[in-house]
Amino acid sequence: MLQKLLDERGLLIALAGLVLYIIGFVVVNVHLISYGATEPSFLRARHAAAAVLFLAVTAVPFTIGLLFRREYSSIPEARRFDRVWISLTVTLIVGFVTWVGIMNILLVDPTYENIRSESLYFLAVLFSGILLGFSAARGWPNSLDGLHLYDFSRVIIWLVLLVGAVMWFSTHLYPRFRPGLGGGAAWLARVYVEESTFPSHIVPLLTSPVRIVDRSNSVLRVLACDGKRERSLELNSDEIRALETLRVVSMHEPCDR
Repeated sequence: MLQKLLDERGLLIALAGLVLYIIGFVVVNVHLISYGATEPSFLRARHAAAAVLFLAVTAVPFTIGLLFRREYSSIPEARRFDRVWISLTVTLIVGFVTWVGIMNILLVDPTYENIRSESLYFLAVLFSGILLGFSAARGWPNSLDGLHLYDFSRVIIWLVLLVGAVMWFSTHLYPRFRPGLGGGAAWLARVYVEESTFPSHIVPLLTSPVRIVDRSNSVLRVLACDGKRERSLELNSDEIRALETLRVVSMHEPCDR
């Protein structure tokens, strides 16, 4: 009995670890590809950090949604309408204030102008938690023979919601998280190179500070400003004489700032 329980727990832990790795892999590579990377990266610590960030940011509104669904079920039906609105209002205010406080610590640019995408993500995940809470309340059949179309449809809905959350996080939130926490924000830096090794039209792009998108032992990927446009450049480490880091900036910061 104990051995069976340990085996089941080990399988669940391994499955959860695999799901988190896949989430981190998708987040990091969607981010890198959107800024000029041409090949996916595998087996990097950055994937684990991105998955933990996604989990931390998503867990708060999702848990609030599940708790709200639980509170809803505990209210007598005769009093449900009045108390649901009170409970939902209090939940939204307390939960959102808590979540914004966490985001202000993690984000590079926690400004009023950027709160819209944060608010949309919070509300979407919150109501996804409520929806999944009601969906899971029905329970599951004890065997495959008892599965119905509804059971398959709610699994598909869960997967669609998860993929949607991962993609929104990858494109709207991850590029603004501090790199020291595993996020996708960039170091603004001056790169000093051997000018003779670069085409003449590339050298002027490296005279101004660039944003470091990704760095490995052999390659440095940067975004350089060409007027108001961004140019993605891949520099070999042996072509770089020195690197002077200036400050951390959001990847959403305009090129002309």
